Amino acid sequence: MRTDSYFDLNHGAGLKIRGPSRLEPPPPLCIEEAVLELKLRTTVEDGVEVWEKIKGLTSVSVKELLQSLEGNTNARDAFQRLEKLKDLSEIKLSLVKARQSGVIKQNSLWTGQEEIHWEQTDLSFENDARKYCTIALEGANSTTLKRTMFILIPEWETKTSIRKMGYPEFIAHIRTSSN
Repeated sequence: MRTDSYFDLNHGAGLKIRGPSRLEPPPPLCIEEAVLELKLRTTVEDGVEVWEKIKGLTSVSVKELLQSLEGNTNARDAFQRLEKLKDLSEIKLSLVKARQSGVIKQNSLWTGQEEIHWEQTDLSFENDARKYCTIALEGANSTTLKRTMFILIPEWETKTSIRKMGYPEFIAHIRTSSN
């Protein structure tokens, strides 16, 4: 279990300060000193999102990287939002995460991929009674991922309490719904 801090820049870009595991020292509290992780949505294919994860950034290198990716709409919009913000705490959300993960080996459900990696994360918040559960699948084409999700959660397309979105959008949803 660990606590990560997320900063939603837009639905296609997000920043994260990874909290320590039980064996690691805590990260710096000051955003200027923290090591950041940037997530950028690169494509959406048939409802399945593809994300690029860039680790080991500083607040300065995040801005430089976003500015250099001018052709990426998510990066450009995220850079403009960072430039306008006076304080990142305006868009910060800290989540306590407990995670389980595993691998589903190729079987009769699909062909072409050796395995699908799955991850279930239970989320809670400081000073907030709400709890969430996220499920992520990686390692297959969109048809296989959707078929697998239907097997894991048959009502995932019809149940209104189930939302399909990337992490930055999820963080923005949670942060704004708590106001």
